[in-house]
Amino acid sequence: MLYPIYLQFKQCLNDVQGITTVQLYSKQFESVITTGNAVFVAFEPVNISQLIKENKSNRVSVHLYIATKVLSGTDGSIPDESILKHDDLFKKITEVVDKKRLEIGKRTDLIGYAIQPIDSGFLISRLDYEVRF
Repeated sequence: MLYPIYLQFKQCLNDVQGITTVQLYSKQFESVITTGNAVFVAFEPVNISQLIKENKSNRVSVHLYIATKVLSGTDGSIPDESILKHDDLFKKITEVVDKKRLEIGKRTDLIGYAIQPIDSGFLISRLDYEVRF
């Protein structure tokens, strides 16, 4: 049920220049090092009782983690150029998903976003979507 939604996001994001990989997020990937800009697709747990005919709620929360490699400045700070490149990729992704949101389930809405702390040399942002199918 969730894998087809992942594939739709992956296909949609293949059009974004600057992304080297789109992968299904898994705990096993937390220690994986990527050499370029990556997007990881993660799902919130789905309560099976929501899918029962009487309670039918055809919604799932999807998180896109956008990771861009950051090279530290000589003083250990993040250069503005790295932040601007990350922000530009973030904007491209939101624009592409917004344009193709009807292709991903019946309706796909951006419901939030967050900037994550830097992790292992990567600047990470999270986009939160609600997908109805």
